[in-house]
Amino acid sequence: PASVVCIGTFDGVHLGHQAVVREAVRSANHRHMPCLVLTFDHHPAQTLAPDKAPKAIASLDENLSLFDSLGAALTVVLRFDKALSETRAEEFLENVLLLRMRAKSLVLGHDFAFGKGREGTPQWLSQRIETTVIPPFEMEGKRVSSTGIRVAIQNPPPIRIGGQLTSAQYQYTLQGSDLEELYSWSNQFLQRFRRIDGLTDVT
Repeated sequence: PASVVCIGTFDGVHLGHQAVVREAVRSANHRHMPCLVLTFDHHPAQTLAPDKAPKAIASLDENLSLFDSLGAALTVVLRFDKALSETRAEEFLENVLLLRMRAKSLVLGHDFAFGKGREGTPQWLSQRIETTVIPPFEMEGKRVSSTGIRVAIQNPPPIRIGGQLTSAQYQYTLQGSDLEELYSWSNQFLQRFRRIDGLTDVT
């Protein structure tokens, strides 16, 4: 069947990523189509510039679980190797998105692009297939991004709770305002991030 395809690197599936997936799920449900997520087995920079590649915020398994909880019918994970990095955008669109995934429309973030030289920009895609581009997600006037989250993980801002200072890891994705929820939530993510190789241990 035809599908709505949501495509992205989705490092950590933060609130900005979730907005992209939710819009794809909403559109797919409205059309009575499945929502397919297309992502990669690791950050493209690990292949293109391994010395400068950012550390993963979450494991692939954790990301897959989040896609499932957001309502995606299926997630397709592509191996991002040298061959894929050199694939032209037109070939990727025709052979992967249209032929294999049967995309009727695409949903992606404003800064995502694919294909050799990042040719497949949102503007390029919109000239070839129905494309919905999700704008930056902001909280309190600040853009939510994977880069910002990495900074917050390694340099968590202190928050005073009950007379004590605690670090609110990953606080950019917090949706509640209750302080007890914040304290519990930040500690859960502290334990999570300690299990990720290469990230600074935060106490």
